[in-house]
Amino acid sequence: MLMNILSLYISLDSKIIYHDNGNNLLSKGFIDINKHQSQFVHTLHFIPINADISKHPTLGSFGSIIYVTKYAQEYLAQKKHYIERVIYNGVREVIIDKTKKTLRLKYGFNDSEILILYVGRIEESKGITFLAKLFSEMGLENARLVIVGSGAYDLVFEKIEANHSKITFLGNIDNQEVHNLMAACDIGVIPSLNEQCSYVALEMMSHGMAIIASEVRGMGELFMGRDIALTVPVDYTDDIPTLDTDVLKQHIITFAGDVGLRKRLGANARREWAEHYTAERMARETFEVYKELAAQF
Repeated sequence: MLMNILSLYISLDSKIIYHDNGNNLLSKGFIDINKHQSQFVHTLHFIPINADISKHPTLGSFGSIIYVTKYAQEYLAQKKHYIERVIYNGVREVIIDKTKKTLRLKYGFNDSEILILYVGRIEESKGITFLAKLFSEMGLENARLVIVGSGAYDLVFEKIEANHSKITFLGNIDNQEVHNLMAACDIGVIPSLNEQCSYVALEMMSHGMAIIASEVRGMGELFMGRDIALTVPVDYTDDIPTLDTDVLKQHIITFAGDVGLRKRLGANARREWAEHYTAERMARETFEVYKELAAQF
């Protein structure tokens, strides 16, 4: 609908740079924009496991591909006529004007609890079932798992074997509330089995959270070897990713018992975000691609 509306108001000699942000709109009936002098940009955010991305139905329509990780670029490995860039995602800083204690009181959490936060869709590929099962079995004293997101909660419920009262489900809440929780919680866990440049990870970094993240292909680039998080190996035997839950368990125990480590890695993560993953940096680098495309008209 958007492209059809635009075609009513744009003269036939107009120059357009159309950015398909991973949604593959060009294959859904918007190809009429080709009537104009135009260039197309595609941002590759998601790589399905075992998929042949080189057979993407509309890649030939694009003059540029932006990859959000180096892994994505290497996976696709097409060097034809594209302007290729690796531009990592970026997020804006959200200022929280309340103290951690005030925020915990708002959500009914004990000030002395160690709060472990998961934010994301509730599905197997996000690793939340591994995390919920592990946490329920651990019986970690004075700790609470807070789960935020929409999806198949039954998958999580059936994995919880004990300590039900120590797991809080908040469902799908608005973005400001998510940021409030990141400021209120002690540990952020991103146990994904399929992820590129996670916005949740970057938001947690911007809040200086102590992060535990899987070494999944793509997202692992953000954390491995940088002293900004504790990372969990992912086994790809037979191309089926499996999280090392023993390491995940040990990392949770380590962070829960070492506030100094949480603060140090959290501060490092925030500094890494400020240097490399701001929304301003992402916009600036993307605009450079637009300028290069415009020069080709």
